[in-house]
Amino acid sequence: MTLAPPENLHYAGVVASGVFPPHPLSIVPVAVQNLVKEERRMACKTTWVNLTVAVVLSFFLTACTDTKTLQENEQLKAQVAELQRENGQLGNNLETVTAARDALTKENEALKAEMRARKTKRSGKKISSRKRRRG
Repeated sequence: MTLAPPENLHYAGVVASGVFPPHPLSIVPVAVQNLVKEERRMACKTTWVNLTVAVVLSFFLTACTDTKTLQENEQLKAQVAELQRENGQLGNNLETVTAARDALTKENEALKAEMRARKTKRSGKKISSRKRRRG
């Protein structure tokens, strides 16, 4: 019977005393365990690197978005100012057109009244002239 090398006998004293170890002895060689630990460390480093890259890229994208948003806001402000100016002009035009309409309405009423007065004068003459002709 051959004995295991001393590196693999982590719990030899505990087993020899008859007490069970807290977990079974590892069958995987120490070199493989070290390799797994190294891979975990590299994975952790890679995770941090990826996270850092993501944060930096998000800052750049946020900066680009902010610049683009600011440009759009400035364009919209200019458009709003132009629309307000046009609205003011249209308000002035509306007042002018309303005043002109009111003046034309008064003039139209005056002309209608004048026409009624002329018709009344004419209809009186026509009636009297008709009576004369018939008679």
